[in-house]
Amino acid sequence: MDLRTHIPDGCLLPRLACAGKEEAVAALATAVARAVGLPDDRALRQEILAREAVGDTNVGLGVAIPHIRTSLVERPLLAVATLSPPLTREGHEPPVDVLLLIVGPQQDPRAMLRLLARLVRQVKAPGFLPALRGSTTVEELGRAFPDEAPPA
Repeated sequence: MDLRTHIPDGCLLPRLACAGKEEAVAALATAVARAVGLPDDRALRQEILAREAVGDTNVGLGVAIPHIRTSLVERPLLAVATLSPPLTREGHEPPVDVLLLIVGPQQDPRAMLRLLARLVRQVKAPGFLPALRGSTTVEELGRAFPDEAPPA
């Protein structure tokens, strides 16, 4: 699965500066809403924040993968932000500097789960996170995503 096919135009946000998680989620929600032609991002943003309130989506290594299923999209989508500065976390958790938002269709949970599994494998692949973190432009951020899946 080529992850890039799930990233709509405008959904790569390198070096995003934000004051906190809500602001970062709002930026990603706005990008997805524009990409799929939603009139505004409020409903999508509220769904993402409601899911985040249920459980933390931090996967370690400075990465969080917020994810929701919604009736607002017809296929699984991915929006990516690298954060500068990183979001500090409570306790001894490392700061989060990579957000990978997955928005999947309500009617097809398997499609979203396949994308989530593929993305988690990619996060563990050597060189992927440094490539994301080193990206300063949309083009560089897009090139960080390979066309092939890493070995399982």
